[in-house]
Amino acid sequence: MKKSKKQFLWILAMLPAVAAAFCFGGCAEKLSGSTTASPAATDPGEFLSVSEGKEPESSAGEETVQGIVTVQEVPVYSAPDAESAVLAVLPEGEKVTIVGTNAGWHRIRHGDDTAYVSADFIELNYTVDPALYTIFPLAKSDLFPIAESYSQNRGIRPEYIMLHFSSAVVLNQNDPYNRELVRSVFLKNGVDANYIIDRDGSIVCLVPEDRLAYHAGAGTYGGDERLTNQMNRFAIGIELLAIGSQNDMAGYLTPAEYARLDSAWIGYTDAQYEALQALIADIAQRNGIPADKTHILGHDEYAPAKNDPGELFDWQRLLGENLSKNGNAN
Repeated sequence: MKKSKKQFLWILAMLPAVAAAFCFGGCAEKLSGSTTASPAATDPGEFLSVSEGKEPESSAGEETVQGIVTVQEVPVYSAPDAESAVLAVLPEGEKVTIVGTNAGWHRIRHGDDTAYVSADFIELNYTVDPALYTIFPLAKSDLFPIAESYSQNRGIRPEYIMLHFSSAVVLNQNDPYNRELVRSVFLKNGVDANYIIDRDGSIVCLVPEDRLAYHAGAGTYGGDERLTNQMNRFAIGIELLAIGSQNDMAGYLTPAEYARLDSAWIGYTDAQYEALQALIADIAQRNGIPADKTHILGHDEYAPAKNDPGELFDWQRLLGENLSKNGNAN
């Protein structure tokens, strides 16, 4: 896939991670580097057929997708359950043919039969029109490097846009939007987003749209099994530098600590709303994403244990001014 020059701009050297807790409303666990996955057992009959970017050469008429092992060793199981029999161990770089996906497991061809591997350790290889992945023209790429260890090829057209908030307020209550501290938190937690919007409305592309960013984590949405623990593949992640309400921040700051914060740091700025509206309108139009509340969602709607973008985020302001409410992208 041919990528634009913007997608290969590398900026700062990786800053050392800090070993301190911090408030990251959109924090999601990076795919584990372990070679053994243990999601809940799944009925093999529930596996969904994979159709996006399919490579249809199959004597049985199955729709298939090619994948590649991304860690040193990946067990191949007889069933979608880490407690089932291990049939083989695949080395890093091994290619597999995927015939179905569900609940964190890929069903793959294994000899004359099928077997199962954890989806966490397989990078999908699709053929997709590269024209879909034009970075938002107003976005900068001069603050954070594109860390390939924190992203994977997306391989499909995104269908959703997910909003998050983050800051470094737990690390430094006097400078919660220090970009170096925010960057260190991203590195420490092995997470990122496709875009981040600063307090002044400046937009930075962390991860190009043709790569999925680790922002959503585990969750479910809308009864669509494709999205279960797989939303990173389907959603563009946007982080806004912000601090939520006292209720939002209760797990990170005491009431006294929260009361000492500069009130200008709380909530979202006018510049952020304007930038977010422009960014979403552009992403939605290019990718055919309906510009409605169903397709533009908060992290909390996918993962209820999360609370971002929080009580102070004005959804009416976002959806009522520059984005249509009838499900059509602007």
